[in-house]
Amino acid sequence: MRLRAKILLMIMSTVTIIVVSMISLIAMETRTKAIAESEHLAMSIAAEKAAQTEKTLDNSLNISKTMAQTFEGMKKANIVSRDAYNAVLQDVLKQNSQIFSIYTVWEPNQLDGRDREYAGKVAHDQTGRFIPYWTRQGGHIAVEACTSYENEKDAPDFFIPKHTGKEVLLDPYVYPIDGKDTFITTVSAPIILDGKFLGIVGIDMSLESFQQQNKAVKIYETGFGALISHNGTYVAHPKQELVGKNVRDRKDIKNLDLIISAIEQGRVYEEFDKEANIFRTILPIKIGQEKNSWSYVINVPTDEVLAESNEMVYTIVVVGVVGLLILTLVTIWIARSLTRPIVQAVQHGEKLAAGDFQADVPEELVRRPDEIGDMARAFNHITLNMRGIITEIKQGADAVSQSAGQMYVIAEETTQASQQIAESIQQVASGAETQTRASGENALAMQEMALGIQRVADASSMIASTSVEMSEQARSGYESVVQAVKQMDSIKSGAHRTYAVMAELQKDSMKIGDILQLIARISSQTNLLSLNAAIEAARAGEAGKGFAVVANEIRKLADQTASSAEQIQCLIAAIQERTKEAVHATGTGITETEQGTQTVEEVGRIFDHIQASIESVSLQMQEMSAVAQEMSAGSEQITASVEEMANIAATSCDMSQNIASASEEQFASMEDITETAEALNRLAGELNSSIGKFAV
Repeated sequence: MRLRAKILLMIMSTVTIIVVSMISLIAMETRTKAIAESEHLAMSIAAEKAAQTEKTLDNSLNISKTMAQTFEGMKKANIVSRDAYNAVLQDVLKQNSQIFSIYTVWEPNQLDGRDREYAGKVAHDQTGRFIPYWTRQGGHIAVEACTSYENEKDAPDFFIPKHTGKEVLLDPYVYPIDGKDTFITTVSAPIILDGKFLGIVGIDMSLESFQQQNKAVKIYETGFGALISHNGTYVAHPKQELVGKNVRDRKDIKNLDLIISAIEQGRVYEEFDKEANIFRTILPIKIGQEKNSWSYVINVPTDEVLAESNEMVYTIVVVGVVGLLILTLVTIWIARSLTRPIVQAVQHGEKLAAGDFQADVPEELVRRPDEIGDMARAFNHITLNMRGIITEIKQGADAVSQSAGQMYVIAEETTQASQQIAESIQQVASGAETQTRASGENALAMQEMALGIQRVADASSMIASTSVEMSEQARSGYESVVQAVKQMDSIKSGAHRTYAVMAELQKDSMKIGDILQLIARISSQTNLLSLNAAIEAARAGEAGKGFAVVANEIRKLADQTASSAEQIQCLIAAIQERTKEAVHATGTGITETEQGTQTVEEVGRIFDHIQASIESVSLQMQEMSAVAQEMSAGSEQITASVEEMANIAATSCDMSQNIASASEEQFASMEDITETAEALNRLAGELNSSIGKFAV
C-alpha cells in the first residue's frame, strides 16, 4: 500500500471512527433521552388519565357509599317513609349528571315491614319489596322496579356487598337504555345497620364519558391510551369497535399473558414491543376498597418518539459526512504535499539501489527545512559517500585483481621450483644414500688396511730387531755365518712375506685412492645439488627459506666431506709413496739376501760387505718400521675420517629424506596456494564485474 493511501486510510479511518463513535454516542444519548422522555410522558399521561378515571369512579362510589350511610342513618332514626328514600334518590340523580341511574334494593320487609302493602305498586315487585330504580329517560327522570336481583349470577351488585360487606365496582356490560344498547358499569355499597345487612345502594354510570375523554388523549401522532377493566374488557379505546371487547381476544399483542397478569394483579407494567414498535405502560386504578382494580394503558410509538432524535442524528450524519468529505479533500491535499517529495526521494533511492550514483537529489528537496529536507540531505551525503567508497572499492578491486594475477604466476613458478627442488633433493638423498654405503665400505677397507699396516709395522720392528742382532752377531765373527745363513733364509722368507704384504698394502692404498676419488665426486655432486637447491629456494622466496637453510647445511657437509677426502688422499698418497719405497727396499733386501745366500760360502770374504749390508738393511728396516708406524697412525686417522664421513653421509641422507618430505609438503602447499591465487583472481574478476554495475 502506498504511503499516500496509508496516510489517507489512517486519518480517514481514525476520523471516521471518531465521527461514527460521536454520532453513535449522540444517537444513543438522544435515543435514550427520547425514550426516557417518552416513558415519562407515557407515565404522566397514564397517571393523569388514571387519576381522572379514579376520580370519576371514586365519585360514583362515594355517592353510593354516602347514600348507603344516609339510608343507614334514616333507618336508625326510624325514618322509614319510602317516599323519603325515593326523594333522596331522585334528588341525587338530578344533582349528578354523570350518573345514568341510581337505585336501592332492600331485603324483604327490612325497611318498614310493610312490603305486602306495596305489592305490585310502582318501584316495587309483586311482593312489595322496596326496589326503586331511578333513571334518565327522554330528558326526564323516571322510576321503575329493579329486575334480575334474585340470584347471584344475575345480581352481583347485590350479592357481593351482601357477602363481603364492602362496596363493589362491576365490570362493564351492555345495558339497553331508551332502546339503545349502552356500555355501562355499576357501583354498589351495602346498607348495614348494627351489623345487619339491610340492602344496597347502586349507581349505574355510562362509560361513554370515558370514551370521550380517552379520545382527547393525543400522544405524538399515533400514540393512544386505553381504559381496561379488571376482567380485561376495553372500557375506552380509540378504535370504537374494540370497546366492550376483551383484551384476551387480541392476537396481535406481544406478551399478552404478561399484560393480562399485570391487569388482574393491579400492578404497574412497562414493556417495549419491538414488533409493534410501541412502548407500553400499564398503570392500575385503585377504587376505594375494591380489590378488583382497573388499568389505564398508554401506547407510545417509539418511531415517533425517536423521530426528532432520528432527524437530529440524520442532520449530524449529514454534517459528519460533509465534514468527512471536506476532511478527505484536505487530507488528500496534505498527503500529496507530503508524499510528492517522498516519491521524488524514493525515485532517487531507486536509482541508488540500481547502482546509479551520478544523479543528485533535487535541489528543491534539499532546501526544505523539514524532515523531508533532512532526508534529502542525508541521501546526498549517502550518494557522495557511496561514490567515494565505490571508487575506492573499484581501485582496490583492480589492485586485488593485479595482485591475484601476479600471485597466481608466482605461485605457478614457485610450484614448479618446488617440484624441481623436490626432485633435486630426491637426487641429493639418493646420492647421500650412495655416499653412506660407500663411506661404510671405505671405513671397512680402512680398518682392514690399518690391520695390515699394523702387521707391517710389527714385521718391520721384528726385522729391525733381527738386523740389529745380525749386526751384533756379524761382529761376533764367522762362527755365526751358518747361523746367519739360516737367519738369512729366515730373512729371505720374511722379506718375501714383507714384500707380499707391502704389495698388498700398495694395492689397498690404490683402492683407497679410488674410493676417495669417488667420495670427492659425490661431495662435488652433493655440493652442486645443494647449490641448485639454494638457487631454487631463493626463487621461492619466503616459502623456500627452509630449503635454503637445509641446502646450506648440505653444502657445508659436502665441503667437509671433500676436505676430509682431500686430507685422506694426501695421506694415502704419502702412504703409497712410502709403500713403494718399502716395496723397493724389500725387493732389494730380498735380492741381497739371495745373493748373500748364494755367496754364503764366501762369507768370509765379503763378511765386511755383509756386515755393511746388514747395517744398511738394519737402517732401512728401522726406517721401514718408522714408516709403518706412521702408516698405522695415518691409517687410524683415515679410518676416523672415513667413519666421520660415513656419519656425515648418514646425517646428510636423513636430512635429504626430511628435505624431500618437506619439499613434497611444500609442493602440495604451493598447489593449494596456486588454487587460492586462482580463486582470488576469479573473485577479483567478479568484484570488478559487480563494481562495474555502479555508475559514479
